[in-house]
Amino acid sequence: MKSSPDKKRKSSTSTTVASSRAKKSASSGNSHTGEFAALEKLAHSALKKLHADKVLRTGSIVFRAGEGTTEGFAIKATDQRLSVERSLGREPALVEIIGDPKRIAAALSGRRDARQLFFLGGIRVRGDMHYLGELGLRLGILKTPIL
Repeated sequence: MKSSPDKKRKSSTSTTVASSRAKKSASSGNSHTGEFAALEKLAHSALKKLHADKVLRTGSIVFRAGEGTTEGFAIKATDQRLSVERSLGREPALVEIIGDPKRIAAALSGRRDARQLFFLGGIRVRGDMHYLGELGLRLGILKTPIL
C-alpha cells in the first residue's frame, strides 16, 4: 500500500518540528556559558581593585553554577597577580559562591541585595564567611558584616 502525499507531508513536518525542538533544547540546556562569561568579566574587574588595594588573600574565589558541577570559574589571587581559571580544580577555595550566574552578577553589581538573595536561597556560599563579608563590605554590596 502506498502512502498518500498528505501523510508524507505530515510526517516530514512533525520530524522538522521535533528536530528544531531538540536543537533548541540542546542549545539552551543547563549551560550557563554566556552568563558565566559576563559574570567572569564583572567579578574580575571588581576583584582587580581589591587586589590592587592588597585586600585579597592568596587563594581562589570560586563561582559555580550548582552543587557538584564543574561549570564555573575561579579567580586566583597571588601576591603578584590575579588570574581567571575556567577549569575548576580540586584544591579548596577560600570562598565558593554557588548559584545562577545572573543572580550572582545581580548581587555583585549591586542591582540586587546580596544578603536577601542568600536568605531566599538564590545563592549559596561556603568557605571563610568573615573574609567574604570583608570583600562584600569593600565592594559595597553588603552594608553590614556577615559575622
